[in-house]
Amino acid sequence: MRDEDGEIRHPFVEAIARAIHAAIRLPACRGRELHEADLGDLIAALEPDDRVSLVELTGTDSTSRP
Repeated sequence: MRDEDGEIRHPFVEAIARAIHAAIRLPACRGRELHEADLGDLIAALEPDDRVSLVELTGTDSTSRP
């Protein structure tokens, strides 16, 4: 998912964007399987319109904290 410099790999972002556009559920991106920092970097790497879709498709809720 990340390159040798620690950056999110572009092919990974493209694969997620394709899944978003196909409206596929993305369980691999749920918080339990993708570190919160990685999810944040992924959101930042996506196009603005895809960001909301990613959150909706993953079921991620950044407002619910214990």
